[in-house]
Amino acid sequence: MAISVFPSKRGFFFTIIAMLIVSVLFVSFMPKSGVTLVHKIPSTESRINVANDFVETLKTSYLPMALRTSSYSALNSLSEYTKAYGSLFTDYDDLNTNFAEMMLNGSIFCRLGGQNAVMAVEDCIGSSETLMMGRDFTRRLRDIENASVSTLQLQTALNYSGFNAVLFQNNATGPFQVGVKITINFSVNAGLAWWNDTKDVEVIFSFEGIEDPLYSVKSQSDLGLLYTNVFNRTNITSWNITNTFLEIEWRKYRYEKNGSAFLTRFTSLDEASECCGIESLINPFAMDDAVVGNVERPYVDWCFFGTRCPGDQPGALWNISCITDTAQSPEKFYRFSLDTYHASTYNLTDFVYGAEPDPNAAQCNGMMQAVCGIDPDTPCI
Repeated sequence: MAISVFPSKRGFFFTIIAMLIVSVLFVSFMPKSGVTLVHKIPSTESRINVANDFVETLKTSYLPMALRTSSYSALNSLSEYTKAYGSLFTDYDDLNTNFAEMMLNGSIFCRLGGQNAVMAVEDCIGSSETLMMGRDFTRRLRDIENASVSTLQLQTALNYSGFNAVLFQNNATGPFQVGVKITINFSVNAGLAWWNDTKDVEVIFSFEGIEDPLYSVKSQSDLGLLYTNVFNRTNITSWNITNTFLEIEWRKYRYEKNGSAFLTRFTSLDEASECCGIESLINPFAMDDAVVGNVERPYVDWCFFGTRCPGDQPGALWNISCITDTAQSPEKFYRFSLDTYHASTYNLTDFVYGAEPDPNAAQCNGMMQAVCGIDPDTPCI
């Protein structure tokens, strides 16, 4: 599912106000049964109904929406921080600790330039863009509290102290979503009635649109250059020579059980994830510096920037006919190569070759005609 991130604190606040007004109107026009003898009873009953409806909506809508938007902004900010710092988090605990601080307060323990202090992420990396300002979870909770008072005259207190925010990926999230859970204490005072409860809030959302730290950090440390790629799921489900060409061109991601998961890519861990592993193909045209060509590894992101690629053995690295050096786009994807495992995965076993020239060069024009009209950057003969 897609995530909608409010562009500003004001947008989130007015959304909460609108939802509260709808709740009031819904409860106000509900038919009342029974006869009351005291004029005050209907208004008291209505107020309690409004408060009770608010409590239920708080648990099922307001809190999940606040957690979802703050979490997405925090992950996006952590991606920007790792790119600026040029280093990944040590492990999942390190990632989760920094995520919790970012999501809850919009700040991070900044190591850039030897600052070594907790500060707003914008101040840490010197960003002119608003990353977390007004978008952290604490601010979202204050917005809900203020809106409940100004719109419904309900005193609401929301507290998460003593509880941890936890990031996760598993079979429930799948490879292209991430989950966050946190426990919230809340109380709502309607004057004549009082609600006090503890709620476990859990959300699952897409991380599309965030920059991949594996690219932005490892390209700097391994190549001395900055290359970026944005998480975007491919819609290609069947593989052949033309679809592989398009996958390289579009730089999108697919599920791969041996690949590194989204959360793993924020850390220095180099490990597979059967539930949530993903991969993209390195585009030599986008990463065209000469130093890239000196890397003798498969052009698959977790293989290119890692050390555990299956089949990554001497003599098992192959050029791909019509892709490594195409007649339509000479040298567009020059140097592109795959290991035996990935050549099989992408149904390219019949198109692998070792040394130049490409044995299928004469047939490439005909085989690659399917790319014409799909990829506007590929000239067709």
